Amino acid sequence: MNIFELLILAMIIVSGYFSGKLCASHLGVIGWIFGFIIGIIFAVVALITLKKCSNIFDKRYPIIPSCKNGKCTFDDYEVIKCLEDNSTFFRCKCGIKYIKKGKHFMEIIGDGSAIPYMKRKGILGRWEKDK
Repeated sequence: MNIFELLILAMIIVSGYFSGKLCASHLGVIGWIFGFIIGIIFAVVALITLKKCSNIFDKRYPIIPSCKNGKCTFDDYEVIKCLEDNSTFFRCKCGIKYIKKGKHFMEIIGDGSAIPYMKRKGILGRWEKDK
């Protein structure tokens, strides 16, 4: 179990505890049980909703664009190397190599030079063709 899973578990238990405590003040011991279960259900539904919203946001505004062949999405890239100037080298599952520098995402061709591929419009903007 990593730290994030532990925090999620703690959040679910704390939600159950406070919900149970609230219900216990009105219904007694039955309220503890009923409130604890309701609190856990509420926390799980909230986490699932946040995860779904995060997935929608990631698909609409991906960190890196799909590959040149259109087959690989941002989840299919492998990070090759990160440099100190915040540029990152990627390889998609198709085998094409790319470099991301700032808002620009460039393809690395055979001789090692980079040609423009896509650029991001704004901070969280969509990817568009780079000329």
